[in-house]
Amino acid sequence: MRRTRIIVPPLTSTPVRTFHNSPPLCALDAETDDIETTYILPSRQRTRKARSRFELGEVIGSGKFAQVRKAVDSETGEQVAIKIMSKQTCTRAMLEHELEMMESITDDVDHQRYAPFKGSYEDDRNVYFVMELLNGGELFDLVADKGALEEKDTAAFMRKLVFAIAALHREGILHRDIKLENIVLQHRRADGEACTNNFKITDFGFAQKMGQDDSFESPAGTLGYAAPEVLSDRQYGPPCDIWSAGIVMYILLSGYPPFPLAPDDGRGGAPSADAALSAELEAILHGRSPLVWKASLKEPPWDRVSREAKDLLTKMLRVDPSKRLRAEHVLAHPFLQSSKRARSFEYHNFV
Repeated sequence: MRRTRIIVPPLTSTPVRTFHNSPPLCALDAETDDIETTYILPSRQRTRKARSRFELGEVIGSGKFAQVRKAVDSETGEQVAIKIMSKQTCTRAMLEHELEMMESITDDVDHQRYAPFKGSYEDDRNVYFVMELLNGGELFDLVADKGALEEKDTAAFMRKLVFAIAALHREGILHRDIKLENIVLQHRRADGEACTNNFKITDFGFAQKMGQDDSFESPAGTLGYAAPEVLSDRQYGPPCDIWSAGIVMYILLSGYPPFPLAPDDGRGGAPSADAALSAELEAILHGRSPLVWKASLKEPPWDRVSREAKDLLTKMLRVDPSKRLRAEHVLAHPFLQSSKRARSFEYHNFV
């Protein structure tokens, strides 16, 4: 079912430390349904005082339709994260989709890179999704603060990320919004530094189960990370997540996102949804034209990046999804084959 799309300006070509988190574009962002205020959960999960079980703490994330807060479960003493979605701003379809995807990931995807879903509760105003608390912050914040990573750290990180994406695809699920903001580090080291070795992929609000044809048409994701076939309303499938992972890899190696838009003269006001999609797609097609792409990879900082890293990046960011590497081919690439120990550590979650 096609729904209205909400589009926001994408990331620019300026260094990561100067850009801000980009809200997503998604088929679920705007519905024409009436606002639902009825219960969606079984009676045993309903209460007028859902907050009474959890001592809510600081806000650690927020968006158009949800807020995430630290909390303590008064029954167990466990620290958790709670995603709170208001029934005044979210439609019933959105809430049911969120619940379905969280339960699907928990039941079907056996992988350590996905934060476990601990349960849901509901009162007459909100639905509460209880999740594991991750204390390391978003990968976005780490890169914005520190800049590009070393190649060896990027390779180790990408291996883990693609293993996790492969596990998701194996169970017939597309994430559709892989980005720095949705990769959360589990903890920080004793010196306060974030550790990229331990992370989890979060936010499955845009995830979708694949049908028999394994393809979709309604755009979903975040500008700056969305694959060209998503932007052009073409059918798309698992390769769209590989494209988004390629964008993450590009930023980790360079410190800034690819495919800058043409400068805005400021006279046209906010672009329409279709105009924003078209501008993003045009920027990608220009940036991935052979001459422009090859020239860009010879300029700083790419002149200091290995041939293997640039080769993998090129193959993950192919415009034609049929020619883009699949997850298993990414994992077999020489750039990700440098550490046998790291490979064996993840292997049990992939076979």
